[in-house]
Amino acid sequence: MKRRQFLKTMAVAGGLSSLPGSWLRLAQDNTPQFFLPPTVQHVTENSAIIYFWLNAPPATGSLLILKEGTQIREVALATDTPVHQIVVDGLEPATTYQYQVVVNDLEPLLLTGTDWTGLSFQTPPYEWPLRLTALGDTGFGDDITLRIGKLVAQHDLDLFLHLGDVVYFMHEYDGNTWMNWAKKYFEPFQQTLSHVPHYPTFGNHELDDAAWFDGMPSYFWVFPPYNNDQYEGRRWYSSFDLNGIQFLSLNSQLFYSYASYRNAQEAWLDEKLARTDVRYTVAFFHVPPYTSASLHQWDGLVVAENWMPKFEANHVVLALSGHAHVYERLFQNGVHYLTAGSASSRNYAQGETMPNSQIFLSEPVYPIIELYEDHIHLTSYNINDEVIEDLDLEITPRF
Repeated sequence: MKRRQFLKTMAVAGGLSSLPGSWLRLAQDNTPQFFLPPTVQHVTENSAIIYFWLNAPPATGSLLILKEGTQIREVALATDTPVHQIVVDGLEPATTYQYQVVVNDLEPLLLTGTDWTGLSFQTPPYEWPLRLTALGDTGFGDDITLRIGKLVAQHDLDLFLHLGDVVYFMHEYDGNTWMNWAKKYFEPFQQTLSHVPHYPTFGNHELDDAAWFDGMPSYFWVFPPYNNDQYEGRRWYSSFDLNGIQFLSLNSQLFYSYASYRNAQEAWLDEKLARTDVRYTVAFFHVPPYTSASLHQWDGLVVAENWMPKFEANHVVLALSGHAHVYERLFQNGVHYLTAGSASSRNYAQGETMPNSQIFLSEPVYPIIELYEDHIHLTSYNINDEVIEDLDLEITPRF
C-alpha cells in the first residue's frame, strides 16, 4: 500500500466516526486541539515530513514554514480529515526552518492543554559530529523520565531515536489513546521533539491489548510510513541516511510474533546491508542480543543468532536496544552494542554478567552519541547529570 493510500485509509478509519463518545465531545468543541502534536517525522536535504492529528477536521487551516522568522511557505490543510502528513519540499540543505500550525485562526494546544509552539527543524547535511540520543522503555510517564527529558533537551541534538516500548499501560487515563501518548511520550520529550526528527522502533509492549486503536497497534497511527520502507502499509521497519550514515530501525518483535512478516524484513535487511554507498550503519531495535539484566536475559538469543553475523560482516558499527531496563555497553567482533532502557524508575537488577559486557548500571542513564566519519564518541549521564562514562568507540567504516 502506498503512503498516500495508507493516509487516506487513516483519515477514514481515524476520523470522527470511529472515535469514542468522550472524544467526539472534544471534537465537537470549536477549540482546535492536537490529538498528536506536529513533529518532524523525517528530513532530507531538500524536504521535511510534518505529521499531526487534530481533534476534528479544520474549517480552515494552514501549515506555515518560516526561515529566519519570515514566512516563506503556506500549505493549506485538508478540510475533510483530522489527520495530516505534509511533505514540505523545495527546501535548502543545511538550513534551519521554523513551522507553525494555524487552525481556525488559532494555534492549537495539545489535548492536555500544553502549549505546542516554537517549532523548528534543520535540513541536513549536519556539521560533524552527528549528535543524537537513544532511549527505550520510557513509556511510564514517571518523574524520572520527565527529568531525563529535560536533561536531554540541554544538548544540541540532530535527531532522537526511541528504542521501543514507547508507551506502557494504555488503560490509564480512562483508556484514552491520545492522552496516554501525550503524557508519556510527547510531553516528556517535548523540548527535543519540537526541534529534531524522531525515529522509533517497535517494542513488545506496542502489542499490548490496551495499546490497540481501531484495529491495529496505536504505534502505527502515531508513526505512519514516511518512505517505501513498509510492509502492508505499516512501518514495521524503516531506514534513513544522514551524513552518509545509514540508520536501520529493525523490528525484533517479528522473531516472536507476526512471524509471517519476518522473511520480508530479512530480505529488506539484506538489501540494506549490501549497500556500498554509506560510510557505516547504525542499527536500532528493541530486544538486545545479549544483556546482563536479571529479567529478559535470554530473550535476545534469536536476535544474536540471526543478526549479529550480518552486522559483523556488513559495517554495522553500533547497535542500540532497550527492552532490558538497564544501561549496558557490550562489544563483540567489531560491533558496539548499547542497551539504553533505564530512563525511568523501573530498572532491573543485574543477572549473569555477559563476557563481552563493558559496563552495566541499574539506574537511570541517558547517552549522548556523537557520530564522526571515522569514530564514535559516547558520553552518558545519570539522573543528576553527572558523567558516568566519556570515551571514544573505535569503528571500521567502509570508507
